Amino acid sequence: MHEKKWADQALKSFDDVVGAIPGFRNREGQRKMAAQIAQTFSQAQLGKIDEGAPEPTRSIAVVQAGTGVGKSLAYSIPAISMALARGTRVLISTATVALQEQLVNKDLPALAQQLEQPFKFALAKGRGRFVCKLKLERLASTGEAQDEDLDDLFAEEKAQAQSRVARPAQELEARMQFYKSMANALASQAWDGDRDSLETPPEAEAWSPVAAESSSCTGKHCPAFSNCVYYERRKDLVAAQVIVANHDLLLSSLGARLLPELDNCLLVLDEAHHLPATALGQFAGEMDLSRLGWIDKLTSRALRVNTLVEVEELADLPSHASQLRQQLQELARLVMELYGDTLKSQKDSWGPARVRAPRGMLPEPLLEPLGKAAHHANSFLDALRAISKALRAAIKDNPEEARRLSTAYAQVGSLAPRLE
Repeated sequence: MHEKKWADQALKSFDDVVGAIPGFRNREGQRKMAAQIAQTFSQAQLGKIDEGAPEPTRSIAVVQAGTGVGKSLAYSIPAISMALARGTRVLISTATVALQEQLVNKDLPALAQQLEQPFKFALAKGRGRFVCKLKLERLASTGEAQDEDLDDLFAEEKAQAQSRVARPAQELEARMQFYKSMANALASQAWDGDRDSLETPPEAEAWSPVAAESSSCTGKHCPAFSNCVYYERRKDLVAAQVIVANHDLLLSSLGARLLPELDNCLLVLDEAHHLPATALGQFAGEMDLSRLGWIDKLTSRALRVNTLVEVEELADLPSHASQLRQQLQELARLVMELYGDTLKSQKDSWGPARVRAPRGMLPEPLLEPLGKAAHHANSFLDALRAISKALRAAIKDNPEEARRLSTAYAQVGSLAPRLE
């Protein structure tokens, strides 16, 4: 089918749906936007770029429309119609949860009933929005999660900023009961494992110890993999022609396989004016020099786990950890010399004091200590990768030990991203 026929068919689908809605008022701006969307998507060449081949045509439209125009219908009907005609998928990315919920709970269900050709849609969320069943079971099980384990998992940030103080017994007990109630709700299917579907979504400190995360996930080697909440939800994405995500997930999953490949789908960026700030948050490098206790904690965890798998690469780990801490302390001293006045001026402001290097260009005095820190961090990471590889192999070879080994994997993985 030629471009014009695709565009005409997509616009006709828009007219048919709008015309079938009782009492729906015709809006010139909405139809103009729908026509532009249809034309733009009809001109786009889909598929990856082959080496040496001509650059495919990337067709882009930027649309600004005020409140009341009906933007979601103006882009979703032509986009879905076009995707179905071209045998591809639509990825809609938004900035706010409210718009995601509107699309998934209202607009797309209504369109699924109106459009002649059926389609499936799904909401994509980051891994961290779902519970890790293995972590939850560990914390909710009597006897497995002692007070020291809970205290160790709960307070990665707060315990480093303060002197190490054990949590009150009643607070630990309340947290244990909270996890038990979550585990019971998940087991009885009264809860689907999605943080956002809890009646009262927990604070980050309570959710973090049970959140699914890539760094602590052993994937198909996990004993809970067959009924993993996150991987079950991913199956919905595979079957969907229309996927709704947010800008954070879109940018963080570039190069991964969570969302459709952007070379081979139709992409709609709604609320696109939020995209620059989101991109800066995703791609800027950030380093916290005020708390370094995690280095010792990660080292002790790695050495403890190594008693299970015995990896040779860990022989120099204490040395790398010590050198890394020294370099970061030296870096913190130099930062105070360079930016002391700026940091002191933020003393009474909300949040930690911070400085930002314009355009990411670091001052010359910081380059050498950062280079040394990177060297020791990379050596540390190599050792952790060796542990991870050994643990996955051990889980595969010893299924009866999978639960204990997966827990050890998660404990190391929860801190490893700071090195990266």
